[in-house]
Amino acid sequence: MGASHISLTQRERQYLKVLADGDKARRTADRARILLLRADGMTIQDIAEKMELSTRTIQTRISRYRHKGLEAALFDNLHPGRPAEISPDAKEWLLDTARHTPADLGCQWDSWTLKDLHGYIQGHAEGAGFPRLSTVTKVYLRKLLLDAEIIWG
Repeated sequence: MGASHISLTQRERQYLKVLADGDKARRTADRARILLLRADGMTIQDIAEKMELSTRTIQTRISRYRHKGLEAALFDNLHPGRPAEISPDAKEWLLDTARHTPADLGCQWDSWTLKDLHGYIQGHAEGAGFPRLSTVTKVYLRKLLLDAEIIWG
C-alpha cells in the first residue's frame, strides 16, 4: 500500500464518514474522503483523479494526518492566532483621549472628527508610551470607538 498508507481507528472512520457525507463544509468533507480512501488502500494518484484534486493536495492531507493527527488533517489554523498587538493600556489611553474634548488636550477645535482624532492619536501615541498606536488605522479606531459606545460631535 505504500509509505503513506494510513490506519484509522473505528471511531476515526465513523467520524470521517459523518464529515464526508455532510453537506456544509465541502473542504472538510473532501479531506475526510481523502483519508477514508487512502485508508481503504487507494493510491494517491487514484484519489487525485477520483476527486479531481492534485496529488500534492492528497499528499499534504495524508502527511498531516500521519504527523499531526486527524484534526490537523481536516482543519487549518488550529493555533490560537496572533497575539493582540495593542495592549489594554494602549486601548484605554486611546479611549480616554476620545472622551476628552480636543480643547482639553490643547487642540484648537471644539469637537472630534474621526480624521482629527486619528491624527491626534497618531501624533501623540509614541510620546504617551504607546508607539504601536502611531500606526493605528481609522477603521480600527472607528471600530474601537463603536465598541466602547463613544460618540462625539
